[in-house]
Amino acid sequence: MRNQYHSLSTSPSASEPEHTTSTYPAITIQTPPDKAWTRDECRDWLNKVGVEACHLDPREALAKAQLWDWTSVVLITKSERDLRDILGNVLGMEAYARVYDSTVRFFPGHMYVPSKFPGPIEVSSKIP
Repeated sequence: MRNQYHSLSTSPSASEPEHTTSTYPAITIQTPPDKAWTRDECRDWLNKVGVEACHLDPREALAKAQLWDWTSVVLITKSERDLRDILGNVLGMEAYARVYDSTVRFFPGHMYVPSKFPGPIEVSSKIP
């Protein structure tokens, strides 16, 4: 009997979700994560970011998005390292950059800053 969850399977089963349709059409990769999003809304956004911004294979993007088990409150407060550990380097860094950018732009002064944040970046005029 064939195991439908076998990770090396290349043939999709009838119950496998469609990669190109979205349960949440209002969510795009430009949509800033809303702190009221459910786990499934976060997964939909992460899937879209994986396919459209990171150019991952749709199946790979969906598999990585399915690793997300929390609401958007956690997505907004995770560090870059945490997101890379959960979602992989490419999708984790892209998701963090988009969350950070949208939080700074839409909620100035309310950004969660990890304790390891190095502080302001000083620009030197002595760049070689």
